[in-house]
Amino acid sequence: KGFSFQEIQKVLREQGHQAPSRTVILLPPLNVYKHLASLSDDFKIPEASIYDYGLLCVKPVYGLNDAPLAWQLCLHAFIKHHNGHPSKMDENTFMWKQDGALVALATTHVDDIAVAANDNFLNEQYKFLTSRFGKISEEKPPFQHCGARYSQTGSTFQIDQQEFIDSMKILDLKDFGNDMNRLLNSKEVSMFRSVLGGLLWITATRRDLVAEIGVLQSRVTKATVQDMHMAKAIVKKAKMVQYRG
Repeated sequence: KGFSFQEIQKVLREQGHQAPSRTVILLPPLNVYKHLASLSDDFKIPEASIYDYGLLCVKPVYGLNDAPLAWQLCLHAFIKHHNGHPSKMDENTFMWKQDGALVALATTHVDDIAVAANDNFLNEQYKFLTSRFGKISEEKPPFQHCGARYSQTGSTFQIDQQEFIDSMKILDLKDFGNDMNRLLNSKEVSMFRSVLGGLLWITATRRDLVAEIGVLQSRVTKATVQDMHMAKAIVKKAKMVQYRG
């Protein structure tokens, strides 16, 4: 559904980014040709010659190191072409205006797009996107976007991350000992960073936890057993208290 290598290279260079010229050939498991041959005679290759063939990629696939960035930049170019104006504060936020008035707002995260607008605008943009990228999924509230659930009750809109919070695991610290001032070893620091990453993510909606999580973040390079217990307590608190913004 994405752009060809040539299109990506053109868009990236227009935006001042280096873009390599690529020729990518896949050498699939040999039984793949058998399945492709059932779809088209073009893939009916004599068994003796099968090692002489590969599959030429016409578009990028997951695995290229710059694929997420390249996709996002090309998507942004497409949005701009359809009158979306990037925010000066956040390059992943776009606005549409008419006679100076805001008519739509959108945020992007790789290939996930969240849009706030009236139905006419949404239908028009959906038509533009499908005309360029083919079939795409569409959701209206309630829906998940980047780990947050968007919902609507009457004229009120809510954002919460409760499903993500519910999936967070409460740490088992029985093997950490009773010395609260002991510095964590490398394996324990890795575990601490993992928990802290999840906690930092939920601060997007759990403003009641920002201060405590901020203290933990300042302790990463010298984390102790006490800090790990604090992280566990914050996870338990997040699960016990539901908060919707």
